[in-house]
Amino acid sequence: MSVQLSRDLFLINAAAFLRSFNFGLTGVVLGIYLFRVGLSSFSIGMIIGAGLVGSALATIGVTTQADRFGRRRTLTILALLGAAGAAALALTPTLPFLMLMAFVGMLNGTGTDRSAAFSLEQAIIPGLVPATSRTWTLSWYNVVLDAAGSLGALAAGLPFLLQRWLSLPLVASYRAVFVGCAFLNVATAVLYPFASAGVEVSKPATETSSHHVSPATKKVVAKLAGLFSLDAFGGGFLTDALVAYWFFIESGSATVPMPRGARRDGCSNTPILRRSSGIAERADICQRHHESGAERFLGYRFVRGGLFHAERGFLCSLGDRRWRKGQLRPAPLSCLPEA
Repeated sequence: MSVQLSRDLFLINAAAFLRSFNFGLTGVVLGIYLFRVGLSSFSIGMIIGAGLVGSALATIGVTTQADRFGRRRTLTILALLGAAGAAALALTPTLPFLMLMAFVGMLNGTGTDRSAAFSLEQAIIPGLVPATSRTWTLSWYNVVLDAAGSLGALAAGLPFLLQRWLSLPLVASYRAVFVGCAFLNVATAVLYPFASAGVEVSKPATETSSHHVSPATKKVVAKLAGLFSLDAFGGGFLTDALVAYWFFIESGSATVPMPRGARRDGCSNTPILRRSSGIAERADICQRHHESGAERFLGYRFVRGGLFHAERGFLCSLGDRRWRKGQLRPAPLSCLPEA
């Protein structure tokens, strides 16, 4: 199956690529940089937590107000706020200011793009392609995100390269990288206004006819939301920024025990245990290959991300086949008609 790449799809994927590259890079260097400027482990966790809270609240705001306020305008503002958060890292190591700007700028220390802009773009994309192409298009969108995030993580060596090439102090090299992140966020903000009116809803939310969600759909959504919330809760303990910081502190001597209930191949029946065992696999790989610094797990991260989306694409295709045969009600979320 192939989908014609429209201008709107190209702009959304290009903006998503830049944003995810930023998140992949920030997810590795953030904790290490904050440690280098003298902040404690507790302070680092507070800053990362403030960014995640800001991102969660922004997602709620986008869910309720973006269609009325304007999707392009909302995406542009989110990108500019992200630029402000990245620029703040380069300006001062003061804890209260960094916590405030991490919250306002939705600073992402997870290493993956699960931002408010991500949620809004996933709502836009199904309206740009035929119903039969939605799963395919969203799958490629996620491939773009993971590829960009992996490249961003691989770029975590930039501070050391800048230190060598430009003879900068190491902290100044980190700050230059965050200035570059702010610039990429501004570039993302520039892209969104060029999208057509097709990315917007046809009518304001107050003018649309009322839609009644069936009890069966509500039940499925509630179960999915509960599952994803457990997964996200577990993932909050294992953000890439904290994992990279941990590797940095341990300097290759640490091991991570496999969590109870996880098999030796790194798989388990729960998303949280799968996420935890994934970190253990990363630590084991790092020990075997004797790589140095926080960047040891990056190549594995790239492969793991690709396998994850291959698995998700396979499951989506199974769901679509069952839906077409009338065996699945309600339809998969990626195939729901636009509001």
